[in-house]
Amino acid sequence: EESTRCSKEEENKVISRQAPECSIDSSSSGGESDQISLPKEDDYLQTTNIGKFAIEADSTLNCVSLMLDNANDTFSDLLNYFGEDEDMPTNVFFTTLNRFLSMFECAREDVDRKDRAKLRQEKMAEKRKPLSK
Repeated sequence: EESTRCSKEEENKVISRQAPECSIDSSSSGGESDQISLPKEDDYLQTTNIGKFAIEADSTLNCVSLMLDNANDTFSDLLNYFGEDEDMPTNVFFTTLNRFLSMFECAREDVDRKDRAKLRQEKMAEKRKPLSK
């Protein structure tokens, strides 16, 4: 259950950005810190199971939305880093990247194979030379 929840910092960002009427009470007296002061309709929702679910679902949805925005921003930065168009779809980018990596690996194997063949030829040429004293 904890893995699907946002951190308190992320929740605070969501609340302050999307629900400015809510406030965070960070009093250290009592067992729990960072209690959320809810508007009156949320107080009513807290009295029913479906209401509690709705509040939790809304909070989770807001956190997932923040994570999606972060992923989109990070992907946009990645496209900029590789000099690609910002409108490039993810599947096209990762297909292109995978193709490049496969071709690079094949080229690297070719170079390694040629280096080994050259080294073998040099060793064979060295063995053919007569020993002189």
